[in-house]
Amino acid sequence: ILYMVEAVRRTYDYSIQTGVLLYALFEMLAGMGKTTSYLSPTIWLATLLARRQRAVWKPLAPKRFAWAIGASMVCLCLVFFHPEKFAAAVNILTGQALLPTTEQYLPRWLPLLMVWLCLGFMWLEAILGFCVGCQIHALLVRLGVLQDECEACNNLDFS
Repeated sequence: ILYMVEAVRRTYDYSIQTGVLLYALFEMLAGMGKTTSYLSPTIWLATLLARRQRAVWKPLAPKRFAWAIGASMVCLCLVFFHPEKFAAAVNILTGQALLPTTEQYLPRWLPLLMVWLCLGFMWLEAILGFCVGCQIHALLVRLGVLQDECEACNNLDFS
């Protein structure tokens, strides 16, 4: 007995979103270090636009913490856009079939929430000067989860 089957697998092209997310991830990871920040085109552009203003230096540890939150959000969105590649990598690393490679295992609302949350955090920082990641860092320092660096370590006045 012969059976004829017509199977269609729908795949979505997330190449534009993936490119934007990879660039955002690069920017966040490059901005975390003093030497790697010179690789960031956004930092070069911001320096050019603010060249006539005096620099206002902020402590680096809370900013790194905030960038780490943003980088983790970007990574979660990348996993959503490419679940089969992430699942295959996890399955190869563990040697077991822990994640399915044929279906989306993340809820559909999760990347949408991450995008709006990230945009909200960026708006608060850019428009109101309120850094949510810095406030979370300060709270974790007060609770004793993180150790606060000394003021001399945070002095970034290069002028």
